[in-house]
Amino acid sequence: MLSPAGRRVNGSRPPTGTLGSGLAKRGRFAEAEALLLRSLERLAGSMGEDHERAVEARRKLVALYEVWGKPSKADRFRARAAAAP
Repeated sequence: MLSPAGRRVNGSRPPTGTLGSGLAKRGRFAEAEALLLRSLERLAGSMGEDHERAVEARRKLVALYEVWGKPSKADRFRARAAAAP
């Protein structure tokens, strides 16, 4: 959780995937991309590439790139997200 000044409260961190999705909805695509990619990297590294949360992070990236008009970037994540259980 962040304080109004943007500092961490109680040592917690905001979920980067949630923030990234929120930024994407506001059209702040480059900022959203950075947070979503970081989220995917952390989730895949700590939980495994095929964990449901990592798969969901890939789906969020696909949605971002589709709305942003970057289909080739969406394709890089689409196959891996679709193949997951």
